[in-house]
Amino acid sequence: LAAKYTFMAANAYDYETGLLNTDKGKRFVNRIVNSRALGIVKNGDPQYAGSNTGDPGLSSVLAEMRADWDVLRGRLGFNNPTAYGTTVSLRTEDRRIVRGTEGDTTWKDVLNQSRRANLLEDTDVKRYCMQIDPGNGLPVPGLVVEFSTSIFDGHNLFGRQLAGGDHYYDSSYFATKIFSVGVAFDGYVGMDNPAANSGVVGSSGGTSPSDPSTPFLNTQALAATPGVYLVPVGEDLMRSPPLGDVSTLRTWSVNDVTIPLPFNVGGSEFSTKPLYQSSDSLTEPLFGLRKHPAFRPRCRTPSTAWRATNTATLSAPTPSSCSPPPQACPCPCAWTPSWSRV
Repeated sequence: LAAKYTFMAANAYDYETGLLNTDKGKRFVNRIVNSRALGIVKNGDPQYAGSNTGDPGLSSVLAEMRADWDVLRGRLGFNNPTAYGTTVSLRTEDRRIVRGTEGDTTWKDVLNQSRRANLLEDTDVKRYCMQIDPGNGLPVPGLVVEFSTSIFDGHNLFGRQLAGGDHYYDSSYFATKIFSVGVAFDGYVGMDNPAANSGVVGSSGGTSPSDPSTPFLNTQALAATPGVYLVPVGEDLMRSPPLGDVSTLRTWSVNDVTIPLPFNVGGSEFSTKPLYQSSDSLTEPLFGLRKHPAFRPRCRTPSTAWRATNTATLSAPTPSSCSPPPQACPCPCAWTPSWSRV
């Protein structure tokens, strides 16, 4: 079990830094597989072995990774991120549909093509969206909007040729980490924007909800509190950091899974559909599926007509790493983006 966790730590280190894809790096990972000893751990910290002759144990592997990471955090910029927010439009920057009445018909066609009679028939939606199955056997209608993202010179966030008004992330950083995503709809009729009624949030710029209105009298109105699922799936393409003269592209298949609780003192029940059945020493199956709850979008502009021009606001620190951002879908629905990393 200790070897499994050490192997996972090495994979995480390789994913974040991209530095174990060399012959020496592969031999380093093989040391974990071949090790039959724990090594030396002092006060919870893994210690170096005297040498790598024989079997120095798993502690030596962990100590060497930590020592390199302590240097790489500063060298690659993980401890000094550049944080900023970016607003992108799925309508204009990905689909290239003009704003205004001239493009409304085409945009509505795109949304209609995204309609699904039963979202549960989409394997990604069923696997990653939390509590989307009501459990009564009835279909769940909604929309699934798929798209990919990339970070390349001369291209916008959706991989299109950069044009006036487009947004992109700078490819001079070897990675871009997206730590928060919001979705906004233009002209969504009947929506209550998420707001706070406490002084704490009010002092930070929030507003309290206004008195209730009667949007149900408007035939164009939709639900006041819609929900959107953001489901990142697909392959992740990342550029290894150019520590030397060469920077290579590596492809990852990322699975969002869980690690068991050490003791599970509450005896809670967990997923019954693990990807991997662990040994009896764990409190729950290793690598259980992790699902995502829905979140609330907001309306950017009031409108009396139905016009769904959707945008996503992405807040990203840019360490030296590159993970393209998931984006947004234009309705209270489930949607499955496919995103890449460069």
